[in-house]
Amino acid sequence: MESLEKRYGLKVIATSEPLDIDTQDPSVFLLRAFKYLIANQELLTIRKRAKVSSRHAQESGRYINLAPYSYINHKEQGGKMIIKIDPVKQPIIEKIYRDFLSGVPKFLISKEVRELGFPHSGNSAVRRILIDPLYAGLVRVSPWCEYAGETGKRHSRRHRQ
Repeated sequence: MESLEKRYGLKVIATSEPLDIDTQDPSVFLLRAFKYLIANQELLTIRKRAKVSSRHAQESGRYINLAPYSYINHKEQGGKMIIKIDPVKQPIIEKIYRDFLSGVPKFLISKEVRELGFPHSGNSAVRRILIDPLYAGLVRVSPWCEYAGETGKRHSRRHRQ
């Protein structure tokens, strides 16, 4: 902080510190160091809880991000977030899979579904739908969670609709 203060001609103080604090005082340095360490520890604790909570949601089959194409984010009774199939967009996804399994080239599938309202363009848009495990009813679980003491673990769980 001292080098930043000197380089940019400013004074770094916390919102709980008085404006006239003597940042050169060794006892102020020690008190500030402890305050900032405790604040940083709290930040790390919050990050840990969020990561573990996210992992548990994934392991229980819940999708925790913004719903992908043809799904809708929905809040269950009790406040848990889930995704539901969007009945308006579902036929487009079904067409993608049906045509692909029938041997229709992906570029033709892409052209046809764009005409039906599929919003994604590009050479890999249809491929991304085809390889996404969510469209097979699986929720991807993060491969590891250092805070939960797990390493290298990969799962997929069925999601609820």
